[in-house]
Amino acid sequence: MTLATTPVLIAIASALLAYLLFKWLEDPLRKIPGPRGLPFIGNTLSFDQTKLHMILYDWAEKYGDIMKISLFNTTMVVVNSTELAYKVLVKSGTDFQGRPPLARADRVAGKNLAFRSIDELGYQQRRHYAIKAIKGYGEGVTHLEDIIQSITITLIEDITKQDGRPIDVDQLCYGFLCCVMASLLYGEEYTYDDPVCQSISRMTREVLNAVNPVSLGSLLDSFPVLFKQNFILKETQRQIQQARNVIDESLYQKIAEYKAEFDENCLKGILDHLILIQKQEVGTDDPVMDDDAIRGIMLDFMVGGIETSQSVLCQAFFDFLHEPDLQKILQSEIDSQFEPSHVIMLKDRPNLPLLQAYIYENLRYKTVTPILLPHRAIRDTELAGYKIPANTTVFVNAFYTSHNPSVYKDPFTIKPERFLDEHGAVVTPGHPSKYNSVGLSFGSGKKSCIGKSLAEARIFLFLANILQKFTVLPVGKLPDGDVRNYKLVGILRPPSVSAKFIRRQ
Repeated sequence: MTLATTPVLIAIASALLAYLLFKWLEDPLRKIPGPRGLPFIGNTLSFDQTKLHMILYDWAEKYGDIMKISLFNTTMVVVNSTELAYKVLVKSGTDFQGRPPLARADRVAGKNLAFRSIDELGYQQRRHYAIKAIKGYGEGVTHLEDIIQSITITLIEDITKQDGRPIDVDQLCYGFLCCVMASLLYGEEYTYDDPVCQSISRMTREVLNAVNPVSLGSLLDSFPVLFKQNFILKETQRQIQQARNVIDESLYQKIAEYKAEFDENCLKGILDHLILIQKQEVGTDDPVMDDDAIRGIMLDFMVGGIETSQSVLCQAFFDFLHEPDLQKILQSEIDSQFEPSHVIMLKDRPNLPLLQAYIYENLRYKTVTPILLPHRAIRDTELAGYKIPANTTVFVNAFYTSHNPSVYKDPFTIKPERFLDEHGAVVTPGHPSKYNSVGLSFGSGKKSCIGKSLAEARIFLFLANILQKFTVLPVGKLPDGDVRNYKLVGILRPPSVSAKFIRRQ
């Protein structure tokens, strides 16, 4: 029997090898340079997920502007040059404006915008509605400034009461941003210990844990069938269910509460504006703003609006602790322009070019999202002379464009002057320093972050007013400040620290 079956097994093995060889020869992506992988698992074993930004950085140095990587026999493209990044994000129309299937995000975030494709039914209309809700809320930034000023004044009072005792910087920044976000979404002012702010904080963390793109849970995105096997990736599946439970308990309850009390003549926050849009769709053809869409947009605001800004603010304090001279020159600029009693506002931004330049350098140095959310080719197209088949996943290596040694001298050193011209003014958008980093910080094109202006306003107002009032001093030995040693956990965060905030005279 064994001898009889041997030719059959050999024939099957030969046919399989021939099929794999034919598939490889026909694959247009094979011509793109990249690291060698193993059969069936590709480069998977080469990844330390928490150091992915540095792994891709080193490969970019070796393979150039465009490269391919393979995960579990799925080939993906990574662009490492700024020009190719803008081609993917902007200059190729909608060719790369899809998202690959993200099964975990579907289960957690519903009809959100961040993880959805531009060719998905209803996506563009929902994005238009989200932008309309921001603008309808007092033109967004204008009203946000009033919210931030009020919350910042309260925060300054609370910090002052600590009388120089150590404060957890992560918690300080997170509390501020949760209060701002709650007020923006719901139209009422909250303190951080309010259950509404606490629920936003918890939802944000739960969602990030559940959909972390650099965790083993990404296997569920590649093989959704694994969801049916509860014993596989049990912890990730538990996190997904927990995130859904928190969202159902908190967000859906809030949506139902606001719908029950809705008054179109008294729109308080973004949620009211989204409910108004939903009501205006009643009776129209193909309505897209159901409760699941409202939930998804609200989660986009929370997760995107809190986590990225919190990382930038924590990095700022980390820089001030590591480089006290940087803190001093920023304070000197503020002192030279304003009296201590002056509350710094957005209209004051042109008077603080060094602070604005530092914020840009912060965004460049740390690169909050070192690998932008994955894009998907929605049709056969080309990139850098290579054929890119439809449904190919494409990543933008923003960490490399922001630290490209041919653009930035000493790329792993904080130098705000990169963003100032010879007259001390902030450089224009087309300047190489901005074009290669800041222009990509919030994405670009049709899938860019819709809250970019809101985020920039939050960061500027918070840092300007805190620097004006306090000097930040370290508590004990500081962790390593080299971004190359940071851990990638969905986004890139500096290590947690505590600091003393000493009131300035």
